[in-house]
Amino acid sequence: MKKRPIRFAKSPLAAGITTALLMLTYAPAQAATFNFGDVEVVFDSTFSYGASWRTEERNWDTIAKVNHPRFDWTGYNAATNVIYPSADIWAQPGGYSTNGDAGNLNFDRGDMFSSMFKGLHELSIKKDNIGFFGRFMYFYDTALNDGKFAYTNPLSGNKVDPCEDKRSSELACKDLRLLDAYIYGNFAFNDGMNPVTVRVGNQV
Repeated sequence: MKKRPIRFAKSPLAAGITTALLMLTYAPAQAATFNFGDVEVVFDSTFSYGASWRTEERNWDTIAKVNHPRFDWTGYNAATNVIYPSADIWAQPGGYSTNGDAGNLNFDRGDMFSSMFKGLHELSIKKDNIGFFGRFMYFYDTALNDGKFAYTNPLSGNKVDPCEDKRSSELACKDLRLLDAYIYGNFAFNDGMNPVTVRVGNQV
């Protein structure tokens, strides 16, 4: 068995343009090679960790008007107790939709909004000109999965948890993904003048 040494890579602290975030990543990798006669097997793994913090206060111009802290919605009822006239709400700074500000509301200045561990694994099996290649990855964000968010909906009393939605969870919270799984063959025709590669299977 042959081993390649572990490789380490760190990214510098980076400042986000809009949310002014800080990021720290750490990514070791290791591969192992095995030979069984004419068959070569290579298994490669890469692990990484990244963390991000919010370093600026919210820009309330990007928050929905009804979500501004000056409004107290205790006892609100759309039929019997609207609490505030519409004109008072629309006169406030901010956006008109509540559909895009949950991420901004969920984290205060200084909060860690991402703490993600990732794993990427590749398997290569080759004999002469025929082989198999497979690759999959997974990730888990502890900052999102622990459910500790700053914002609570004043009407429902519920947290806005992105991990409760299946699609959002797969994109940001946790997931396991098959990237590649295919058989390939490398061939040459016309005395090697025309190389051809054939792949059958799942490819990214």
